[in-house]
Amino acid sequence: MGPRDDSDFQVYAALARRRTVFYTPGVLTTPKELRTEINDLTLRVSLCIDQQLYKTAQKAGPAPARARTWN
Repeated sequence: MGPRDDSDFQVYAALARRRTVFYTPGVLTTPKELRTEINDLTLRVSLCIDQQLYKTAQKAGPAPARARTWN
């Protein structure tokens, strides 16, 4: 998997912001098919979000070091 087109990153960014996908199964979808489709879609969405977050983190650079406080 991975970006197939530059516009994919717009979709990844939208998923990362909302983390919501609407899904309407077919009328004749069996419970087993429904479970498989939802698992597949959940995995694909998670991968897209992870890819967007990774891309965003690369642009931002490493997080600034914070001073440790000992209480």
